[in-house]
Amino acid sequence: MRPRAPVHHARGPADEAVGRGVQSHRPRQEGPDPGEQVVVPPSGDGFQEALRADQRALRDALTACPRRAQERLRPFVDEVYDLLRTPIFPRGSYRALAAALVDAVEGGDNRVCLYGVLASPTAMAEIGPFVKCADIFRRCGFAPRPRFLLVQWENLIESREVSPAVRARRFAQQVLTVSQAAQHAGFGHAVLPIAVELDVASGLMLHPPALRDWSQRIALAVGEPRNACPADARDVAWSTRFYARQRSLSRLGEQQALLDLAIRRAVGEHISAQHAGEARPGIMITSELHKRFLPCYAASLPILNLDVRATTAQLGVPAVA
Repeated sequence: MRPRAPVHHARGPADEAVGRGVQSHRPRQEGPDPGEQVVVPPSGDGFQEALRADQRALRDALTACPRRAQERLRPFVDEVYDLLRTPIFPRGSYRALAAALVDAVEGGDNRVCLYGVLASPTAMAEIGPFVKCADIFRRCGFAPRPRFLLVQWENLIESREVSPAVRARRFAQQVLTVSQAAQHAGFGHAVLPIAVELDVASGLMLHPPALRDWSQRIALAVGEPRNACPADARDVAWSTRFYARQRSLSRLGEQQALLDLAIRRAVGEHISAQHAGEARPGIMITSELHKRFLPCYAASLPILNLDVRATTAQLGVPAVA
């Protein structure tokens, strides 16, 4: 795709704003990353202000684009931001995303790759906003190619109370239900299940190999942080501290924090590899309630982090406070 300097290099208020989904054991409280300098807007609602600033910056960046692209993308931007929980991650990546979408509008190929991450316990609460996001792309003239990874992402405490066979049957039912919901929305074959074989005693994943490798890598970062990748050691330290101080997560113990981090790393690596070499724009979709979990994916794609709290409450998914 040809570069569009006015979009890439334009800077807006979102560059200085602050700005992360849901599993039955994921946090529902938000706060700043320890050690991170946070600018709190005068409104008092830093997260909403960050979203508005990011949206304004993207709209401003589009003013440098051809009129046809502006007419197509401005309604798209407004609809997408209505779904977001946090600004597009990483900060400032709206510029590259805008450039890629402009190229899709101006060029002959309007296909966009959407890579979603669904957690099995709450996937029914997540799939609605995910397909709604994909539908916005479709209605605004793009041809979305959604690939929603449905990960068997379990609560260790609950998993220890049932047999592997029961867990497998439960996951199969979740896959069926979520797949039917996606098909009903016009996105058949979009849900791709990832069954996870788990050693519930240790919290280590045994299969698939990529998830097993990340379990081992995160375990190394715990036992030998000086010999681990600095990013792994950093995220291990942050995750374990965060889970320990959250009332809803502290009961789950450190093993859950490490399992969740390993899953995020493995999924982010998988999606990045899937999109490598792809000429079309690629976007990752998550539903994290704390912004700090987004870098834990270490993905190469921009992330649209959706707000699924309304559907979580509507479907009666257990809230975690």
